Amino acid sequence: MNPDLDGIVNPTFLTKTIAHLWSMHHWQRGVLAIAVLLFGAGTVGNIKNYFNPQNTPAISTATPGTTDPISPAAQPEPTALQKMSPWAAKVGGSLLGGFILGFALRTFVKITSLLLALGISVFTLLSYFHVMNVDLTSAETKYKNSIEWVDDQAYRLKDVAQSHIPSSGSGVIGAFAGFRRKRAAV
Repeated sequence: MNPDLDGIVNPTFLTKTIAHLWSMHHWQRGVLAIAVLLFGAGTVGNIKNYFNPQNTPAISTATPGTTDPISPAAQPEPTALQKMSPWAAKVGGSLLGGFILGFALRTFVKITSLLLALGISVFTLLSYFHVMNVDLTSAETKYKNSIEWVDDQAYRLKDVAQSHIPSSGSGVIGAFAGFRRKRAAV
């Protein structure tokens, strides 16, 4: 039993999540903290930039009927906050999304691999004892036909990932941090 949850008869999802986050490795909590800070700061900066009065279009002061060309108002140089906010929100969001995805997949992969191993074992035993003939020739034919499609999709995915390197890189780091679990100290 988890000592953090002693005395709680029916721990809620939030309580379990907080207890899990508290028991993670320091580097995992650090990655999660960086993700939340980057995403939060980038989102706040984007909202601030959106509602900034400098972003409103200039109103023409020329009188109607005159032929004077309207000169556009000179736009000031964007500040560091305006430059970094979209990047921080994108990288922080990818890192946070990857962390959550990895955290969810850790449980999903355990259950799925257990069910897959159980299913393969059942079919192998049924085939071994001649209860059921498992013929995989049609599956092999479909596999050979679909391998080219999978190869093409993998190259397309590689191109997309390379075009979004900061975002996909932080997503992979977040997924690794979320997927990794803390080993019990012996």
